[in-house]
Amino acid sequence: MTEIKTIQEYKSFIETMANFHKLDNFMVNFLHAFNNIAVGCNCKKKARVGATNLRKKESIENMSQSFITSVKENLKEDLSFYHNNEQILFIENGSN
Repeated sequence: MTEIKTIQEYKSFIETMANFHKLDNFMVNFLHAFNNIAVGCNCKKKARVGATNLRKKESIENMSQSFITSVKENLKEDLSFYHNNEQILFIENGSN
């Protein structure tokens, strides 16, 4: 089983899945926020990280059924997604 807790882990997961399934707008918004963390004044970096974490949560909560099916077919492992140390989504792959 793989646990995805941080924004870096989620970014890596999305980049892996981009080879198998088209990313939706929520995922694209997350990637945009992630790539802009280091842009601008350092005094606002903490706020940008917080905004990116919210985009991650929003993206996971709105994951389409076709995307989840693609995850099951291509990654062949159980996945747990977390936000603030609370599980918000579990994708079980029945072929384990």
